[in-house]
Amino acid sequence: MIDQPIPPIILFGFSGSGKSTMAEAIAARYRLRVIHPSGIMRDILSGCNTTAEYDMERAAKNTGYWESPGGMAFLKARLHDAVPLDMQVDRMLIDEARRGDVVIDSWSLPWHVRRHGIPAFCVYLQADTLVRTRRVSARDGIRHADAARILAEKDEDTRHLFIRLYGFDIALDHGVFDWTINTDTLGEKEVFSRSCVYLDNEIGYRNRHSLLRRRLSLS
Repeated sequence: MIDQPIPPIILFGFSGSGKSTMAEAIAARYRLRVIHPSGIMRDILSGCNTTAEYDMERAAKNTGYWESPGGMAFLKARLHDAVPLDMQVDRMLIDEARRGDVVIDSWSLPWHVRRHGIPAFCVYLQADTLVRTRRVSARDGIRHADAARILAEKDEDTRHLFIRLYGFDIALDHGVFDWTINTDTLGEKEVFSRSCVYLDNEIGYRNRHSLLRRRLSLS
């Protein structure tokens, strides 16, 4: 019997919530593709030709670029674009979500898949601002005060951009999520373990069997 494609697993969380790391772990666990939209945006900015031959699965996760002066300058500049780069990338992501068998960490895709009627499992990795600030400060090697300022600007700028472009509020409109996990006091292994329990038990009968077959094939 041929496995049916697993609906896309979409992880949302503000910077420092751990969504990119978790996306890679879940994708490896279940042999799914993984896509990092922030990497796609950076590839485009560096002049990469995102035509049919572009392999978006090779786009790297964010390791601090978007919190750097260059990354923040772009994020600020795009706020005034009539058609910012986010919209181009979001169209690409919607197409990938339709294909299934993929894990995507995204600030916008949970709302898009609901609007387009695409079956998906949307997970919110929630983390307190102070916790995220500590994580980003340690990851990027920057002062705590600088990390706090950068995250506050990035969160609010992106929030208001998406309100302008799409009409949804990523800070308040959380009815799109199937599951929320607070990562404040959890390590990566525990977040991963709980996520796998959720996926194994809540994804649905047909697709759960596909997931379990993939997992057993790795044992």
